[in-house]
Amino acid sequence: MPRQTLRHHRVSDMKTIILLLPLLFCTATQARMVDVVRTVTGFGANYRDALNAALLEAVQQVRGLEIGTEKNLHTVMEQVATAHSATTTATMGVKQDIYSKSHGWVKSYKITEVVKPKTRDSGWKVTIRVTVPHFQSDVIPNDIRKTLAVAPFHITQSSYNIDGDLIPGVAASRRLRDSLLSHFTEARRFAVVNRAYGKEMASELALLKSDLTSTQEASRLGQVVGADFMVVGTIQHIGLPSRKRTFYGADFNKGLLRAVVSYQVVEVASQRVAWAKVIHTDIRPNRNFETYELFEMIARKIASGTTNVIYPIRIMDVVSDKQIYLSQGGLSVKVDDLLAVKGKGRKVKDPDTGQPVIVSGPRVATIKVTAVEPKYSVAELVDGNTSLFGARSVVEQLPKSAKHQPPAHLTPGSSAAPIQW
Repeated sequence: MPRQTLRHHRVSDMKTIILLLPLLFCTATQARMVDVVRTVTGFGANYRDALNAALLEAVQQVRGLEIGTEKNLHTVMEQVATAHSATTTATMGVKQDIYSKSHGWVKSYKITEVVKPKTRDSGWKVTIRVTVPHFQSDVIPNDIRKTLAVAPFHITQSSYNIDGDLIPGVAASRRLRDSLLSHFTEARRFAVVNRAYGKEMASELALLKSDLTSTQEASRLGQVVGADFMVVGTIQHIGLPSRKRTFYGADFNKGLLRAVVSYQVVEVASQRVAWAKVIHTDIRPNRNFETYELFEMIARKIASGTTNVIYPIRIMDVVSDKQIYLSQGGLSVKVDDLLAVKGKGRKVKDPDTGQPVIVSGPRVATIKVTAVEPKYSVAELVDGNTSLFGARSVVEQLPKSAKHQPPAHLTPGSSAAPIQW
């Protein structure tokens, strides 16, 4: 590239960066600190303990507790309560500003009720009106989606041979997780929690905890979102099939690349397995094959299976036979995908476990995806009748090999019964 042209590109790139910087700062300023007021009651053997219990309860209600901060927060609140536990503070209406002394966890509190122990066996009761600063993120306001984290997949080999390309096992695990994070994020059904850069995040948190950071900035600590669900798994095999298939001297496995990956969707709070599956993916690489394609295929199957278990694809609206809106888009579906529309299901009870089981309804129609957007997709009717389904009807993806065929007229040989001549 000529120097003049190269210089022109650099100048253009710099202009682009300068133009984007104000946008980035505008986006950052959308996140802000807001004051949340709570009236809470604490109990303890003495006034200090009761006040400390009330302060902790207020913080827990507003901001929750990040894993690993419970002990530190308890120590901070105990020091605050000790410093303000004089007899005069146990008077109704006394207000204390403790923003700096509480390291930004609590802005202030006002005593509304104090009940002293009447007997030796009873304790103190302190009710306070607490103002807690809360960091409000506007990335997605009032986000009520389930949160999801993707753990690094375990490996069974130090390296995997992918069409002649030797990939270290750790790199293969990282590629699969990165692909999964992209699929889940673009599908927009979950609030994806980032656990991929632990060292970098820990470094930033250490800075917020240091004396170099203002109390206003430090008060953003404790806002880490916990995951409702976590995807874990193991890359069992990537490479040639372990078993050779031949027929009359012909090698059917020649040039075949097989990937076997097991995964589980675990509910973090209870550690119950919500879904588990082993994926077998076969592909015959051509001259244009890229390694990332294999990880994209695996990630799409895992993301689709995970999402459909927790958030099945549903019909949002039926405008016409050519305009049927679906609740998922992004990478969940593709143009020309065939989907089976299910009728109304039923809830039955398992006679052995007593657990409720949702039984899907019969297939009432087939639709085909015609357009895919980030948050939704559009489909058209292939067979059936739109009067048989509506908003909230569940749809299921049909296998790629399943080609749509119109219903055939029954003939004497169409049933399993013996032919009557």
